[in-house]
Amino acid sequence: MSKKTTKFFLTLTGILGLTQLFATEIYPFYLERQDGTVLEGYFSPPSTSGAPIIFAIQGSSCESVLGWHKSLSDQASALGLGVIALEKQGISREGIDLFAYSQTNCLQNRFEDYVACLANAHFICPGWEGKPIFWGESEGGMLAASLAGQTPETAAVLLFGAGGGMKPREEVKWVLQHRLEKQGTMQDEIDEYMSFLDEQMDAMILDPAPEKQFLGNTYKWWASFLAAEEAAAPLNQHSLPICLIHGAKDSQIPVVSADLAAEGLAKTNALTYLRLEGYGHDLDTADVHDATSRWLASVLFGEEPSEGILIAQAALPASTSLENAQTDMSGYIFNRGKNKDKGEGDGGGKGEVHGSVGGGRDSNGNESASVDVGGSYHSDSGWNGGIDGGASRSRDRDGNTTTEVHVEAHGGYDF
Repeated sequence: MSKKTTKFFLTLTGILGLTQLFATEIYPFYLERQDGTVLEGYFSPPSTSGAPIIFAIQGSSCESVLGWHKSLSDQASALGLGVIALEKQGISREGIDLFAYSQTNCLQNRFEDYVACLANAHFICPGWEGKPIFWGESEGGMLAASLAGQTPETAAVLLFGAGGGMKPREEVKWVLQHRLEKQGTMQDEIDEYMSFLDEQMDAMILDPAPEKQFLGNTYKWWASFLAAEEAAAPLNQHSLPICLIHGAKDSQIPVVSADLAAEGLAKTNALTYLRLEGYGHDLDTADVHDATSRWLASVLFGEEPSEGILIAQAALPASTSLENAQTDMSGYIFNRGKNKDKGEGDGGGKGEVHGSVGGGRDSNGNESASVDVGGSYHSDSGWNGGIDGGASRSRDRDGNTTTEVHVEAHGGYDF
């Protein structure tokens, strides 16, 4: 890593908690950022000092990573692997500080936190001599690929529902346009909305303000996301074992983006592409866990995968279509990571999303198009919040155009 990057490494302030969080050996640790804030993470040790550690990077969901860390640790421990995962700023196992989260959440800050964690890995796990494995889900896949691209000793990379072959900006536009087409919106209205969307995206990149919102995320988050290159791009110049997994019915990140990523990655890397028919964005299933465990065993220990297991070298279809996919834009906007109900004790909760798109023309020639989305989150700890937003554009028969954007947020705590 470059000296410029090294200068930003955070100062270690605490190693391991006094007690384990679970029977599977998960310990909290803490690092101090340069601005004095505390970075919180969780660590499950590998079976030996030479075994790899999985650096697990969650998607964009606004929830504690602890429950996912526990699930992943249970899977990794069977292979003797360790796991490290970091909380986003403003989120901890005790609750969510929504203001701190919205002010700081962006890809650059998350990337810098993991760079700092890698720099201090030998303090977090004293005596560790193994190699890192980068495991990223959805938005986390973008970060996993970037980290692996600048870490020469990387043992393997796993990307779940991350697309990777299209720029994030084009992924958003692709999904929105296909959603409007499925709704039967007239082509001129689609063109008008897509033009508005481009203008809005440019405005957010130029003014990445954390206090401004668009479709449930801050301008700060949007700016970091929209300015990114293709997620798989950092891996195209390397030769690494890569497992790329994507659901053919993913309504949040189009499978065509994963198809394009696989085509490029296969040229230089040892690629395994699991293009899962019948799956959407949620890949947290027993079958997928089994397949990835067997893939890791084959890559790390030379074990042959059992017959019938869903592991095959990438074979791209002649054409790709999402005609049968349920492209619900509300799910895409609010959560490119997981959105599942969690059981008690896992620091989880329940999230709900909704959305609608409409348009039409009246008998006088007046035209209108609108999109409205919303979401809410109810945690087991009592915190609840939500946000609703949308945009509309109308044009009268004389050609006069009016555009409106609205956002409303709410939150509270149930005592």
